[in-house]
Amino acid sequence: MPQQRISLGEIPKRLRNVTERWASDDTSLTFLGSYSKDKIGPPRTCLPIQGTLLDNPNGDLARNSYLDGVGLENTNEQTNLGLEFNHLFTDVWSLEARVRYTRNERLRREPAAAGWPRLDGA
Repeated sequence: MPQQRISLGEIPKRLRNVTERWASDDTSLTFLGSYSKDKIGPPRTCLPIQGTLLDNPNGDLARNSYLDGVGLENTNEQTNLGLEFNHLFTDVWSLEARVRYTRNERLRREPAAAGWPRLDGA
């Protein structure tokens, strides 16, 4: 049996990275940042148990059925901020500090259904 695939087209992505470093003989400060926003396309198709493994009054579903709605824009947005600080007091004493902040936000829209309508009117 030949495999059939569903083409969802090209998925756009935005990515920005920033790195700034200030340094002297004894001290350095580095700022790191990144931002990305992806359109991750429609949700992955999950087929219901009725029509695949169990009987369905409307008939069987093909394995390559696409049941999700068209035009659902799901996005993943991520922001990362970091800071590194180093200072050398003497040949023996130094201070190092690192801080990182990450925020990830995922918006997911998908259709939902509870069961199948019967076609026989019952």
